[in-house]
Amino acid sequence: MSFPQRRLLVFAFFIVQFWVGNKLCAQDVDTTVGSEHDWAERASRSQGERILRASWGPLAEIGGAYFGNYFFFWRYADRVPFHISKDPPYAMHVDKAAHFYASDKGADDIRKVYQHAGVAPATAAWLGATMSFVAGTMVEMVDAIHDHDPTYGFSFGDLGCDFVGCALPVLQYYNPGLKRLDAKISVWPSKALAAYTPPEITQLVQDYESQYYWLSVDVHDWMGDWYPKWLRWAVGIGAENLVPAQNLPGRAGLTPSTDVYLATDLDLRGLGIQGSVWNFICDVFDYIHIPFPALLFYPHVQFRIR
Repeated sequence: MSFPQRRLLVFAFFIVQFWVGNKLCAQDVDTTVGSEHDWAERASRSQGERILRASWGPLAEIGGAYFGNYFFFWRYADRVPFHISKDPPYAMHVDKAAHFYASDKGADDIRKVYQHAGVAPATAAWLGATMSFVAGTMVEMVDAIHDHDPTYGFSFGDLGCDFVGCALPVLQYYNPGLKRLDAKISVWPSKALAAYTPPEITQLVQDYESQYYWLSVDVHDWMGDWYPKWLRWAVGIGAENLVPAQNLPGRAGLTPSTDVYLATDLDLRGLGIQGSVWNFICDVFDYIHIPFPALLFYPHVQFRIR
């Protein structure tokens, strides 16, 4: 599949649906006075309604992935017979990180929605992983019949990263120690993006050089109580000098590269602030790595803001 970042365009759509589903299914069961039979009937009916409302999560995941891809990309591409992508490294592996990130967040959000609806935690985790993987597979299947550029086609590499991303919430359920891992994204506009006049959101989505994907780790338990709960560490991946931008001034002859970073990461929940508004802010920043000074340690050493 080409341009997996395209899914980020619709990510806001289905994440709003998840948030609405969370709020709806978080309502308490009616416990007004009545017979035990009446209460049980009301509780059963309420539980069914809450699970039905929670299903906005997977519906938004699958529907958003399809219609977003169609509206922004597939309608401009040529229809061709089903074909397998050769997976050229056109984005120097940042596209694979994007697949991992989107699938992990999609699976975890669906898990949360179903768990709030009263579904058993293990079942909710598996439902989230399954629904998110179905969405990724669907996108790959439709990609396989479009060929606007060499990066289209069914990609086993992309699907493999989808699978790993979907599996992480399940692994975190069975091994709680893995919950200290969190996937995040940051955006730092590249020189390639600045060359567009004027820059547009679709160009940002397609510009891999502006996107960075991180695996953040909570090290507080390892370090001890002296270590601040709000300070995490993250390993990130980016790219530069990609082929689509090599026609820009000063880019001729430069070699595309995968950049690997080490940076601090901020966990807002560790600041100890309480309140519904603050909780909402923390929910949002669970998806985002706030740019900090970062150490680029591959393919060369340099400090950057990422």
